[in-house]
Order: sequence, then structure tokens, then C-alpha cells
Amino acid sequence: MNDFDTLRGLLLHQEKAAISELEHTLATLLKETRDPDLIIEKLTPLFNGLMHHTIENERVQFLETFSPIISDLLKETIQGSTDDIAKVMAPIMGDAIKEQVRTQKDTIVDALYPVMGNMISKYVSGALKDTLDEINAKVQNSFSSTAVKRKIKARIKGVSESELLFQEVHAGEIQTLFLIHKASGLLILQENRNAKIIVEADMVSSMLSAIRSFVNEWIAQSDDTFELNAIDYGDSKIYLEVSGCCYLALMVRGEIRSEMRQNITKVLSEVVEKYGDTISKFNGDTSTLPLGEISSKMKPFFELEDTKVSSPSSSKGLMIVLMMSALLILGAFGYTQYLSYIEEKQEQNILQAFYHTPELNLYRLSVDVNEKEALLEGTVPHERLRIIAESIVEKEEPDLKIDNRIVLTVPVVTPETVYQLLEMLTKVYNSYNSIHVAFNYTNEIVTLKGEVPNSIKFEEMIKYYSEIVGVNKLIIEMRIKPPEINQNITYDIAQSTLNTSQQEIIDLLVKNFDLKNMSTLYEGYRLKLTGYADSSGSLEKNRHLAHKRAENVKHYFVSLGVNNEHVFIDKEMILKSDGRKARAVKIVWEKIDD
Repeated sequence: MNDFDTLRGLLLHQEKAAISELEHTLATLLKETRDPDLIIEKLTPLFNGLMHHTIENERVQFLETFSPIISDLLKETIQGSTDDIAKVMAPIMGDAIKEQVRTQKDTIVDALYPVMGNMISKYVSGALKDTLDEINAKVQNSFSSTAVKRKIKARIKGVSESELLFQEVHAGEIQTLFLIHKASGLLILQENRNAKIIVEADMVSSMLSAIRSFVNEWIAQSDDTFELNAIDYGDSKIYLEVSGCCYLALMVRGEIRSEMRQNITKVLSEVVEKYGDTISKFNGDTSTLPLGEISSKMKPFFELEDTKVSSPSSSKGLMIVLMMSALLILGAFGYTQYLSYIEEKQEQNILQAFYHTPELNLYRLSVDVNEKEALLEGTVPHERLRIIAESIVEKEEPDLKIDNRIVLTVPVVTPETVYQLLEMLTKVYNSYNSIHVAFNYTNEIVTLKGEVPNSIKFEEMIKYYSEIVGVNKLIIEMRIKPPEINQNITYDIAQSTLNTSQQEIIDLLVKNFDLKNMSTLYEGYRLKLTGYADSSGSLEKNRHLAHKRAENVKHYFVSLGVNNEHVFIDKEMILKSDGRKARAVKIVWEKIDD
């Protein structure tokens, strides 16, 4: 060691000691930070103090921070230990429910009423199925005397047959009976018709007590005092018969009559009179009560039948009356239906006539026939149309009295409404086989094109189209074209006179085409008759025979009233070689040259 090292040792002696101490402390701390147990031991007192301080001074923030964590922990614990939690909670659930019924009746009524409803619904569903089977059996026997009596009885009572049938099936039958302690709502006794025990009957009795107390307290706000005596549930009822220390709850299918209610009241009074002191002290221990004796008094309720049986003699007399009433009703009903059918047919006849009258077809008219009177309603623009509608009814149904309420209105004129009326009228005319018409509407000018069968229809169409409000000018480009006639009258060999069948053919032509009025209907047209002959024999003989046949046809037309000038015989004869068809007179239209 030289002098420099000696000098440094003297000067830095204290610093070396401090550094050694720091190195020792640092080594100790590093060791502690690597030991988890030691860290926990050191931090535990501090953490406990910190939690205590936070809960006391910053409770809200603490709850907001740890509530989600605690909630998740509880969920996991409950899901993982359901059975254990159920075992812990089971002993106190009954007492908790009873306490809540006592202190919070309104709340438990709202919470448990749907549950109770479902239990009752399940219980009575089987009984309702039996009811439906009984109803089906009665419906299948709908033509029996009992069914007829039921129909008449329903009419007399003013109810539907199905309702009366349901009442017959639901003849007031008690399904279940509860005897319940009035003060506590504890179940004393349960009796059932078909040995079906209601699950959770204690809860049902508590629920009924809560509902009854709630209703009675609500009513008590007024000066009147009443007791809740029935609860409707679907098609069933729960009847309550209340005494001083207990009450009966009877689940009934159907309606029970006053006689049965009186019997129930009597039995409950006997039970209270004999066992009232014991029942009033009931605390849930059924061994303190003579349940066997009480049950024996209740069981007869299930043997009661709320029905009345009439004597055979009265039933027979009633059957006769019912049958006669049924016949009268059926007769009246049949006559009413017949009158309705006649009136409906008359309405259809009148409406059909309106439809085939083009000027009325444009407007919505209605007909209501009732008791020999026809009520006409609708709107038309002209008084003349009202008169036409009335005259059509007089023609179609002359026995009807007419109440004409068709109103005259000034139509709203727009190009659209005018076009619609033109379109409707054109559609009506085109529904006839022999009419083909089209129109063009521009600037209040209507141009008509097409073919009509006769001059009367021609004039009629001009009149109806020109009467449409909004049509100021009518241009006619139509022509008269009679319905096609292409009829052959055939003959036997050497025959020229008309036999009966040939005359009938001509009769139909005159009738169907109204040829007697040919000059008016088919102006500019006439009938042309052309004789045909076969190629056998001499030409001169055949020519004479063909002309004679045509002459006879013309004479027969004239004899039926057809104007002689409107039947023309073609001088040309046509030879054909196909047998009977070659020996004929052909009848066609011919246009007369101007």
C-alpha cells in the first residue's frame, strides 16, 4: 500500500461503512420482494386499514367498484351449489311467505296471482276436457227430442243454444274443497272429488286469504260492509263461505244454485258450532283437530247434483208443445225464406233490365224490394232517366209499388269523367253480338266508328252519346250492317212447294230479324233469294224449278207480313252437283244501290 491508498482510506472510511450498510439493506429488500409469503405478511395490516378507511369515507365509490365483482361471485356460487343453497333456504321459506302474507298482502297478491292461476288452470283442464266430450256427445245427438226441447227452451229464455247446452253439462259440480283458518290463512282440510291432490295447497290457501283480505280492506273504505264470496277464473268459480274462525273455499265447475249454497252454509255452521273453539286456536298442527269428523261432514258435498228432473207426464206434454212450436217456427221460417227468395229474384230482374238499358247503365242505381214495394235509389242527370227507370220496374214487375228516390244531380264535368261515361256506354253496346263500335274523344268532340244492325239502334246510339254532359259535337262514321243471314231452304227431287219444316225455318227468320219492319230497321237493304238446282235433267226444266222454288219462298215471306218490295228474286240460276244441297233457295242480305 502506498501513501495515496493510505490517504484515501483515511479520507473515505465513513463512506465505505455507509456503502456497506446500503448494500446489506438492498440485499435484504431484494430477498423480501422475491418472497410472496413475506410480502403478504407485510401488506395485510396496511390493506385492512385501507379498506376500513375507504368504506367509511368513500362508501358510494367503493360500492360502484365492487358491486359487479360481488354479483358475479354470487352467481357463480349459486350455479355451482344449487342443492346446498336450497337445503339452507328450505326451512325458512314457509315462515318467510307467511310473514309476507301478514305484512305485505298487496305485494304477494300481485306476485303470486299468476302462479295460482296456472295451478288452478292445470287442475281444471282435465275437467274441462270431460266437459267438451259431453258437449260433443250432445251435439252428435242433435236431432233427438231433447235437442229439440233445448232449442225451444233457448229461444224462450233468450240465450244461445250453446250456452244452454253448456249449462246442462255444467250442472254445478264441486271439484275441490278447502277449509281455511280465517285469521292466519293456514290450510286446515282439503277434500277432492276425484282424489286429485292440489300441489302446494298451503300456498293456494295463503293466496286466497291474501286476496280475500285485500278485497275486504278495500271495501272497508266505504260505509258498507261486504264479504268476497266468489272469484271467477275462466269457466270455473271459487266460492267462499265465511264464518267466524274459518271459511270454506269451493272450486266449482259450472254454477251452483241457491239450494246448494244454503246446504253449504248449514254444514259450515254445524262445523263451527261444534269445533269452533279448537279451530280458532289452530296454529298449523293438524293433530290438534278432529279432521276425520270434519271431513265426514264435507264429503257429502261431492255427491250433490244441482239438477232438477221433471216428471214423465210433464215431459210428454212439454214435448207436444215443443214439437208444435217447432213446426210453427219452421213454417214461419220457410215462408220468410220463400218471400226473401222472391224479392231477391225481382231485384235481379229489375237490375238486369237496367243493365240492358244503355242510358241507365251509365249510372249506379240500386233496387231494394221489400213487402211488395220497390225502392229505387241512385243519381241521374236528367228527369227523363228517372221516368225511364220507373217505367222499367212497371214493365218487369207490374205488381210492385214503386218508391222512386232517384235524385237529380248536376254531374261534375271533367275530361276524365266524360271519357269514363263514353267508355261505359261503348262497353254496353259492344256486349251485343251485332254491334261493333269504337269512339274517339278530343276537345269535347266524339267520333263514332263501327257497325250497327239497324237504323233504330243507329238513332238510339246517336241520342245516348249526344246526351252525355260534356259532349258538344258528335261525328258519325258508323254504318248499318244487318245481322248476317245465310240460310238455305233445301228441297227433294222435283219439289218446289214448301213443306211444314221449311215454313218453320222462314217463320224463325221473320221473328228473329223482325223482317216485318225491314223498311224501318234495315234501311237500304233487302232480301235476295237465289235458286239452286242440281245438274240432272234438262237445263230449262232445272231453271224453271229453281225459279219456282224462289217464287214460293217470296210468297211465303209476303204472307207473313214482309213487304213485297223488300224481297228480291235473283234471275240467275246456279247449277250444283252435290245432291240435296244443290236443290235449294239461298237467302242473303243485299244492299240497295242509291
